[in-house]
Amino acid sequence: MRTGLYIAWLAATMMMAGCAEREPPPDVEDTVFADQVKALDKAKAVEGIHEDRAKKQREAIEAAEGGSSGDD
Repeated sequence: MRTGLYIAWLAATMMMAGCAEREPPPDVEDTVFADQVKALDKAKAVEGIHEDRAKKQREAIEAAEGGSSGDD
């Protein structure tokens, strides 16, 4: 009987704790990860620039070859 009552009390306590309101997480700028996030954003921007340049270079090569893709 005592074990069943203890388990019921424990389950009720866990459910109540799970329903408690939590404060929202802080902005990234206010955490220790701000520098890492800024570096990641910068890397993504550089990656986009690199992809654009590679695309332009491929187009220039194809134009110089007369438009053939080399998949003959």
